[in-house]
Amino acid sequence: MKGLTLQGGRLHAMSQPNSSSMRDGFSTFYAGVVDAPWIAYLGGDYTVNEHVGVSLYTSQFKDVWNQYYAGTTLSYPLSESVSLIGGFNYYRAVDEGEKLLGSFDNKIWSGKTGVKFGAHAVTVGYQRNNGNDDFDYLRQSDSIFLDNSIQY
Repeated sequence: MKGLTLQGGRLHAMSQPNSSSMRDGFSTFYAGVVDAPWIAYLGGDYTVNEHVGVSLYTSQFKDVWNQYYAGTTLSYPLSESVSLIGGFNYYRAVDEGEKLLGSFDNKIWSGKTGVKFGAHAVTVGYQRNNGNDDFDYLRQSDSIFLDNSIQY
């Protein structure tokens, strides 16, 4: 199917920033080291046309969480070099199995709108976390897409 990209995988270890080993355990941004056996993910991106994109993903961090993601990207050209842009990202994470990080049910979302001028853009974004805990994700994985999230 044209415009569709599917991804999936199962990881049993990761490399930590202070180690050269490729067999370190998993570590999350907020909770730190988590002694879980694996994490798996499946999803895809679909480019509807040059102005609309949609993404859907799911993941299971064994005995930690089930996480779900939906996102959109939008653009509306006003001229050859100016476009209106927008997007929406939504995550839900719920505890799973042995609940190694405790019980939780978090929803976090962000939206943005703006104007793109060639390679530059001015945007306004909003982000909201609806839950009782931080919205955690794997460290060193660039695995979060929220408009107000800073990774580094």
